[in-house]
Amino acid sequence: MNAQATSHIPHSPSRTVRITRLRDEHDRFPGILDDSVFQRLYENAFVIHNGDIRDLVAAYALWTIIDQDGRLYTHEYMVDIYAALMPTSVILAGKDIIVSPNGWIFPHEYSDARRAFDAQSINLLDSRLTQATKISLSIDAVIFADGETCGVNTKRLDQTIVARRDAAISLAANARDALTRGEPAVSSENLFAQSNEKSSEAFWRGHLGGQLSREPDKEPYLRYLESLPRPPAFYASRSTD
Repeated sequence: MNAQATSHIPHSPSRTVRITRLRDEHDRFPGILDDSVFQRLYENAFVIHNGDIRDLVAAYALWTIIDQDGRLYTHEYMVDIYAALMPTSVILAGKDIIVSPNGWIFPHEYSDARRAFDAQSINLLDSRLTQATKISLSIDAVIFADGETCGVNTKRLDQTIVARRDAAISLAANARDALTRGEPAVSSENLFAQSNEKSSEAFWRGHLGGQLSREPDKEPYLRYLESLPRPPAFYASRSTD
């Protein structure tokens, strides 16, 4: 039945990254999405295992859903360590992360609060999954700690991370200059994204500028923008897989 459409296991972006269905790993991840309310998420959830000796520091998942009327819906989920000030990793060497049509799940952090959030937020998504004639997942790219970028990378994950930091640094500098002159911290052109491409600085200036404009106390957010960690020099994988 079309209502039972499920995604095939996606191609792995790296020979050291293994992807399996969550339902086949139930014994390793009991209690994650296994309530009946999450049935459609559970059927389309996957475990991504990092079998490399390096940590994974970024990943990009792209879901596409086609309904009975041919309408196409996309859900994109980016996760990386370079928006955080504290050192961390997306997937430690030898560890796992779970991806569903509702986003990323860190197994060791899954809680009743996250379960409640998922239950409240999936109504529209669950309807789309139930009515879908086709569901597909692409792990568009992953990045290892040394900067190696693997996968088709159509969303330019590496460039996105660089563009976000460059936009943050320039936005903070301009905001401080403006405040010194007694002007608004964020200029009108930086209140809204000037591009839909996340790999462009224009997108992030609008995204971060909008957030800065809503902060009643600008200083903590300015310090955050100025302190975003510098990513390594990214390079494309030379693997032939």
